[in-house]
Amino acid sequence: IVAVAVRGDANADGKITNADVTRLRAAFMGKTTVDSLTQLAIDVNGDGKISNADVTRLRAVFFGKTSLNW
Repeated sequence: IVAVAVRGDANADGKITNADVTRLRAAFMGKTTVDSLTQLAIDVNGDGKISNADVTRLRAVFFGKTSLNW
């Protein structure tokens, strides 16, 4: 089995939207849990943890101020 994750795509719909920012924020605040593949996708700065820095960066991506690379 092969699983593919798009960096920043918290709801696995193939695109970065405000819904992804909302889900990432909820995961960061402990209001929801995510599986390991989603956790890998939403760790947008690649430091191995979900933090406010990930939320800030994903918001910037959503607003077109930066981009994400693997």
